[in-house]
Amino acid sequence: SSGINAEYGSVNKTLEEEKVNMLLLKEYGTVYLLMLGLALISLGFEVERTARVDFQQRRQAAEKKDQMEDFKTNNGILLRNLLPGHVAEHFMGCGKIGLYHEDHYNVGVMFASIPNFFAEFYAENDVNNNGIECMRVLNEIIADFDELLEKPKFNCIEKIKTIGATYMVAAGLTPKVVYDGSETDVDTYLCTLCEFAFAMQDCIKRINKHSFNNFQLRMGIN
Repeated sequence: SSGINAEYGSVNKTLEEEKVNMLLLKEYGTVYLLMLGLALISLGFEVERTARVDFQQRRQAAEKKDQMEDFKTNNGILLRNLLPGHVAEHFMGCGKIGLYHEDHYNVGVMFASIPNFFAEFYAENDVNNNGIECMRVLNEIIADFDELLEKPKFNCIEKIKTIGATYMVAAGLTPKVVYDGSETDVDTYLCTLCEFAFAMQDCIKRINKHSFNNFQLRMGIN
């Protein structure tokens, strides 16, 4: 009887130990699952944060690239308004800043001004927004002159600059139209320059007709 009780007690002890081990295993398993869940959640947050940072950096890089492209485009437009096209392309292409010069012979130069613009038309008052509306009209006139230069028959004429109400162009400077300096070539581009002067006169007449003004155009060719 004592042997059976001892054996029974040993079996109970073994069962108790197994039960304790199972409880410990269950608790440890729960802890491990919680730790794994926390690790996965942390990893998910880290992946999301990395993705957000990467997206933000790519968006900023794209914005900077667009800004650089806009800056380059605006600089190109500004240079082409200030300088002849081929000179602007020279500075934009080589990226150098310095003096630029070329030798040209038999060049025709024309100045066209509107002498009565500032003398009679321009005024600074509340009606024309302190002269801003007057300058807008002048800008439209110059834009119409620029539009004339885009015609193929005037491809030998290059706009040099505008000073107030004075418009300056030259013929014989454009590389895309090559002249050998012969008398025939000189007559050709000088005749084209005169034709452009007549086109400017027609343009100013149309402007006067539509704006009910009396702008006068004074021109000189050398």
